[in-house]
Amino acid sequence: MQIFFLARPITLQEAVSSDGWLEGRLALTDDDRTAIETWEEMNDSWYLDDDGERLDDQTLMGATPWSYRRGETTVKLLRRFIDHATGDARFTAHAPIQLTDYLRT
Repeated sequence: MQIFFLARPITLQEAVSSDGWLEGRLALTDDDRTAIETWEEMNDSWYLDDDGERLDDQTLMGATPWSYRRGETTVKLLRRFIDHATGDARFTAHAPIQLTDYLRT
């Protein structure tokens, strides 16, 4: 399965999908690792707004650098786990429910 980090295609081997989760092993090259680690260092709070709160679901999903293609549709993914050494990774295609989502009203 092909997924994307920004516009960079990366193969997700042994991909398993269930209940909105997608996991497998990313076939990472040294350049992929460098690109991911550099982006993460430069954007370590990408998921937070200016007040330090988690972005609302729509903005969060729009901002994530991970995605895959389903036909002509781009599906955004949130990376929940990655082992940079082995490439083991787990993603979700939906924003996690946050208690603060209910307390903001």
